[in-house]
Amino acid sequence: MTPTRQWPTRIAAETECLQILRHSGYSVGARVTNPDHIAVLSGLVAIHPHSAEKTGSGIDFFTIEQMAGTPGQTVSSDSIGFVIHHVDGRKVDFSYVEAIYPSDQKRRVTNALKAEIDDLRLQFRDSRFAGGSAKSDVSGNPFARRSDASVIYDNPSFSQLAYRFAESEGGWNAIDVESGASNAFIGDALIDPAVRQRWRDFFGSHARLQLATRSEGASRPRANETAWTP
Repeated sequence: MTPTRQWPTRIAAETECLQILRHSGYSVGARVTNPDHIAVLSGLVAIHPHSAEKTGSGIDFFTIEQMAGTPGQTVSSDSIGFVIHHVDGRKVDFSYVEAIYPSDQKRRVTNALKAEIDDLRLQFRDSRFAGGSAKSDVSGNPFARRSDASVIYDNPSFSQLAYRFAESEGGWNAIDVESGASNAFIGDALIDPAVRQRWRDFFGSHARLQLATRSEGASRPRANETAWTP
């Protein structure tokens, strides 16, 4: 699978990375020093879909660090991952999962679109609780806690919004996304500020948000992404 390491399956590769990350005696913030571990990580960087970005000016060393609190998607407080330190002093996160199971462009763009409007979803939820309590738009039952309320999409669904926006931009491959550039990052982000603004405008014009419990949201039927037109 890499020039320096072969695995019988992707799961075997993932298991070896988890062993290095969780069970090799490295503390959070520690530098990866075992030559075999370095060879594994270097080999995975070589096949990463963003290898040039991750390699940067050249890899000096790897560390294991906490990911919580870094820009990007929210992760749990105990989430740790590999970080690449470049020879020019910069550093960038390194997702071994992305190297082993590379995301396709559509999935990456969809994740970036979701991340871009997270603040708008939270603003909607908070506005509904501004007067105190709020009720589910599905069942009409009040929420015991704000954290019990999930933001869902009335017609159109999020997949329909994302599909038509991507179509308006020229397709999924026309939208550039990045995985952290030179900073620690979890997830994908839209690169072009103009695209970000167009997406936020499109979302603001067409999204119809509602509140529901997690179980109510999960029980909704999957929408055909092409079945809605702005």
